[in-house]
Amino acid sequence: MLHFFRTYQRYIFIVITIVIVISFSFFGTYSAMQRSSFDDSTAFIAVDATHIKRSELEKMNIFIGTDLEEKRNYGGVWGPNFLNDGVIKKEFLEAGIAQILFEAFTPEIQEELTQRHHKEKQYQPYTHPQANFISTEATWNHFLPGMKQNYSKLRNANDPLSSEAIDARVKLFLGQRRFPAPILRNMLRMQEKQFNWIEHDQALDYADFSLYGYHRAEDWFGPGFMRLASEFIINSAIIAKQRGYSISEAEAYADLITNASVSFKQNQQSPHLNVGTVGQYMDEQLRRMGMDKKQAVRLWQQVLLFRRLYQDMGNSMFTDPFTFQEYNAYTFEHVNGTLYQLPPELRFNNARSLVKFELYMDGVSDVKKDNVRFKMPKTFKSVNDVAKGNPELVQKRYLLDISKASTKKLESKVGLKQMWNWETDEGNWKELTKEFPELALAKAETSQERQEALDKLDRTTRTRVDNMARAAIVEEHPEWIERSLNEAKPKIKLVNIPLKGGNIVIKGASDRQELISSLDSAPLASDEDDAKPIEYSGDGKHYYRIHVIDRSDQPEIMTYAEADKSGVLDEMSNKKLKQQYEKIRSKYPDDYKNSDGTWKNFDSVADSVAGKVYNPLIQKMGDHFIGGLIPADDNKDLSMSRAASLRFLQHVADAKTSLESGVKDENLITKTEVTGGADNEIPPRQPLADQWKLTTKEYSTKRSSQDNTLDKQEALAMKEGDLSKVYTPTNGDVYFFAAKSRGHDADEKTLSTQVYTMHRLLSFDAQRTLAKDLLAFMQERKALNIDFLKTHQNQGATVEEKSQGQ
Repeated sequence: MLHFFRTYQRYIFIVITIVIVISFSFFGTYSAMQRSSFDDSTAFIAVDATHIKRSELEKMNIFIGTDLEEKRNYGGVWGPNFLNDGVIKKEFLEAGIAQILFEAFTPEIQEELTQRHHKEKQYQPYTHPQANFISTEATWNHFLPGMKQNYSKLRNANDPLSSEAIDARVKLFLGQRRFPAPILRNMLRMQEKQFNWIEHDQALDYADFSLYGYHRAEDWFGPGFMRLASEFIINSAIIAKQRGYSISEAEAYADLITNASVSFKQNQQSPHLNVGTVGQYMDEQLRRMGMDKKQAVRLWQQVLLFRRLYQDMGNSMFTDPFTFQEYNAYTFEHVNGTLYQLPPELRFNNARSLVKFELYMDGVSDVKKDNVRFKMPKTFKSVNDVAKGNPELVQKRYLLDISKASTKKLESKVGLKQMWNWETDEGNWKELTKEFPELALAKAETSQERQEALDKLDRTTRTRVDNMARAAIVEEHPEWIERSLNEAKPKIKLVNIPLKGGNIVIKGASDRQELISSLDSAPLASDEDDAKPIEYSGDGKHYYRIHVIDRSDQPEIMTYAEADKSGVLDEMSNKKLKQQYEKIRSKYPDDYKNSDGTWKNFDSVADSVAGKVYNPLIQKMGDHFIGGLIPADDNKDLSMSRAASLRFLQHVADAKTSLESGVKDENLITKTEVTGGADNEIPPRQPLADQWKLTTKEYSTKRSSQDNTLDKQEALAMKEGDLSKVYTPTNGDVYFFAAKSRGHDADEKTLSTQVYTMHRLLSFDAQRTLAKDLLAFMQERKALNIDFLKTHQNQGATVEEKSQGQ
């Protein structure tokens, strides 16, 4: 059998070839004849009774379906028609004519938009699989916030042809033009690269980041709308001619050349270009669209006639600049001046801040009289007196060159093998069994048995054993500490060390006085190049090598800000309030007892205790301020937090009074200028009273601003040299304002922008009015029709059914 095929294979191949050629020739030609029978019948009859063929309508649809902006956004790829400068975007979508067409032809385009809307509801914008904060929606929120809102509106719409849904669809289309998919992709890539722990998502390389996968206007609004827009342009061009407008072929061709030149310049560096001149660029685009120059010019003549008709209507709107001048004179009226404010560290807004400040005042100030207490002191106790009563509020300052090492970091470098060897060593095992008795119960005569006993421990206990082993290994190698200090990068720091309590940079300092004595007795590195450093460790865990560059000669009283930052005031306030809690809780059992009769935890009642302890002060504060300083919406029964925010009201009011009198009290406002101090020296100390002085900031406000720092009516009525009232917000930022000058900010550029914006809005409104009138006229003449689309779809379905039947 096989011998027969091998003998006559040439003849068999010839017969098979002839049969295949005849079959393809007959059936292929038949199929091609069926497909090529394009029905170039009349698509619609224009307003002047001209029969517009489907081929002519389709050419217009192809021409206006894409534009030069799409060409640029997608990197210069061939496809988008750069000869069109954006008639759909500008005249239909931005001006609002599209919404009018959707409303007038809702039944005709309902089905196709409903199908799109179903797909849009299922769409999910991109989110990075490893980091959900890297997403399309998050990027929208940062660069184009309106996109997220319009996306949600369209997604949640029940009717895709409602005015809200159409408006959201139009805004999404325009938003994607402003923030196209290639830029979105690049932004997501940049965010991904900012985090080393995020693996690269391959989808960022190949996924389509166009919203819904839509690129052209037809993708967004459907073929029905695009044919209606084409018919509307053709009819409007005819009406424009009837009204006397004319566009010559030369004018239309020149406009096309201009569009081509703009696009050629934008995409000249694109690898897709492959042409050398604007003429070649234009010819290649026409070839790809299946048109010649004559057809393109004729189509663009119609577009320009349509555009001229509507633009003339829009340009007829007159906007009077005088209206904006009067408006600007009022809205942009502003006042410039100076804000006098408390320094940030004295802006209190909670009860604990008030407690800490009163403890500080008691520790450093001699003020006792209630009527003087609310004024800030200018004189203070001596350093020795403060050190005797409250050593926490006295400090020494040092400029130190510090290298540090810690056993914790060294323990992390101990290898597993070294750790296991230490744990299974017979001598070390005895130490482990003392700390972990459960190990003594196991049979552990050999290293292997000891290892098995360790492996049987639960995870928590095993971790504790390993930590003990690592710590012991580090302790056995003091040279590791030395090497770590040698390798550490030294840092120069200004260090404040309270005589007692608080937090300091040098951790583990169990004996504060010993540390201070060591730093005071060490030679200064600035005096001796080979000054021997201090090797210090207060707890055997933190090790320091310290060179003392400079130090304060004597102990100093801390400022409130220094004391608060160091933590000493927190310790002092907790100590005082706990002592007071022990004393007062028996007087108020209902407030401080639990339901089971036990006393409540101090932390849960600390603010309540503070309120009772400092209630006399708060009452005196209310009585003192009720005479006029206290705000009208407050009363003498102040809450603890409100009293804290008003603590410096008298002080700020005194500063205002000094300015009003014409004698500026330098002790209240201007900080003392202290000069001197090199890089290797401690900064000179400012007088302690300077900590109360107000800060100044240049400030300007106008009537249209959203800033509520000042009462606008009061501020804009002020004259040069006037002072505002003292403002007392609940955040403790007590301040007042001094006016210097007045005026208005609106300039010619602002006025031009306002006039242009208003004219544009009026122009669009006039164009929409004209569009409604002409649309009614076209509908009366039955000059808009897309029924042929359904006929074409039905014919296509019939042909497909026949071919399937055959």
